[in-house]
This record gives sequence, C-alpha cells and structure tokens, in this order.
Amino acid sequence: MILTKLKLVTKCIPNSLHKRFQKLHYDGYMPKPWYYDALVSAPPYSFADWDSAKQAIPEATPGVYTIWIEEDLIYVGMSGRDDKKMLEAQKQGMPYGLIQRLKAHQSGRRSGDQFCVYVSDRLVLKTLSEGQIQEITDGKISMDQLTKDFIHTNCNFRFIATQSAQESFSVEDEIKQGSLGQTPLLN
Repeated sequence: MILTKLKLVTKCIPNSLHKRFQKLHYDGYMPKPWYYDALVSAPPYSFADWDSAKQAIPEATPGVYTIWIEEDLIYVGMSGRDDKKMLEAQKQGMPYGLIQRLKAHQSGRRSGDQFCVYVSDRLVLKTLSEGQIQEITDGKISMDQLTKDFIHTNCNFRFIATQSAQESFSVEDEIKQGSLGQTPLLN
C-alpha cells in the first residue's frame, strides 16, 4: 500500500521539485530500480558525437534508453519490440533494436520518429523567429535540420540492453511513471 501511494505521489510533483524529490525517493524510502545507475548516473553519450557513441551500442538488442537535456529527463523509449526479429538479426549480424532507434533520433527527421516530432513541436518551434518560420514555409531552411541541430546541441542519452521486448516495455513504463525520480518531459 505504501509503495502504491508513493508511485501516485511522483505523478503529482512538478518538474521544478523533481530533483529534491529524487533524493527523498531513494534515501531509504524506496530502493533504486536495478536500471537506475545506468540510465541516470552513468556518463551520457552525445548525439553530437554519434560516430563514437554508436560504437557502444550493441548491434542487435532490445533495450531502453533515456534522453536528457543536462539533468532533465526529456524522453524515455524502448526498442526491439519483436523478439523473433531480434534473434534473426543477431544470427545475420544485422542492426536491429536500440542502434536503429537511436540512429533515427539523432537524424532529426520527423517522418516516422515520434521523438523528433516531440522535439520539433515542443522544443524547437518555440525558439523560432517569425522570419525563420517564413523561411521554413518558403523551403529555404529545413525543420528537420533545425531539429537535428537542436538534438545534437542539447541532448544526450543513456541506454540499457534488456533480455526481451517484454522487459523493455516494463522498464519503459516504470520510467514513465517516475521510477527515476522524475517523469519525462515529452512522453
């Protein structure tokens, strides 16, 4: 019953209080989840340094990732929804799962990528001048390029590999509910 109440409380805390709550949340009141250190405390990878960062990501694995702007969690996602396809990709040495999803995010292309849509709509658009918006509508500058520039300038990520799609779904859902001490801004 106490655990349920604590989970409900995390949903009600404004983002400005999350950091204070995070200390309370884990200093003896509730154990950190097994993935906490890897997704919060480990050194982050930079989208700006994608060529180097991608070397650390397994070629074919399901997993969960968090995306940050400084110390603020802005997005959580999972990849590798089909365990059968994952096994086939592993056998063939083909990329599948985390590597493909994070590669799509770093590209800034909004088509088919919900993270890029969120970044574009909620973070980039509000920074644009009327002149820039006009240049986008005139085809002089690309909204996808502005989104990519924003991601590469501001966003870092951390990830964990999981054993299955089901485990990835569960971890992602827990994080969306506040298991890292804050909920993601965009999802």
